[in-house]
Amino acid sequence: MTKKDEYGLVAIPSKFDFWLVMMNNQIYVINSRRTIEQKVIEHLDLNSIEHSWTDELNITRSGIEETAEFNNKFCMKIKLMNPN
Repeated sequence: MTKKDEYGLVAIPSKFDFWLVMMNNQIYVINSRRTIEQKVIEHLDLNSIEHSWTDELNITRSGIEETAEFNNKFCMKIKLMNPN
């Protein structure tokens, strides 16, 4: 049986899944919800996200856009002001 809590699965199902945690104007991508195994894979300062921008077709877009949704998961694209 797969262990769950109020947030969902305790174990992250595969290497293609991850959790995002938001704290103090930062988004952290973590590899595990189990504290002993938890490692921050990447972090992003929320102040670096572009509020809106205009694409090559002159369409105004958001800095965060959902690109796909499937099986209770989704993909998103984040545009940064100064990507490095």
